This record gives sequence, C-alpha cells and structure tokens, in this order.
Amino acid sequence: MPLLPPYVRLAFDYGETLDRGVIRTDMDGGIAKQRPRYSRAIRTRHVKLVVLSLADKLAFDRWWDTELDGGAGWFTYQIR
Repeated sequence: MPLLPPYVRLAFDYGETLDRGVIRTDMDGGIAKQRPRYSRAIRTRHVKLVVLSLADKLAFDRWWDTELDGGAGWFTYQIR
C-alpha cells in the first residue's frame, strides 16, 4: 500500500461523512417505505494536505496520478 510522501503534512481538519444510501418512498398514508440503495454504506473522508513548495506540490501531483491512479487507490501515512 502506498505511503503518503514525507514532504506532505496532514492538517488537523480531518472529517468523515457517511451515506447510508437509503431510498425513501413517500406514501399517501401510513409509514414511508425504505430500501437500501447500496449493499454497504459509503464513507467519505476529507482532509487538508499541506506542502511547502511548488516542487513538493508537483511531486505530490505525480505521486497522486501514478501511485493512486488519480485518487482511486488507498494510501497509508505515518504520524510524525
């Protein structure tokens, strides 16, 4: 699994959103019907990354495109 490059820092603005993907049908009378849209809930994580120079930003863009296939892959990081 790719490791986040050491020149990139994680800002303390981490968050998660959870989309359970429930489809709800309103009814004229009685309780609304619900069914799952997905087999599993979708969890979206967002974080701000900090780089200190243009060279580091360009290197990060190359890493993102090659190691993560344009953001479609997973990565890990070490807390420093």
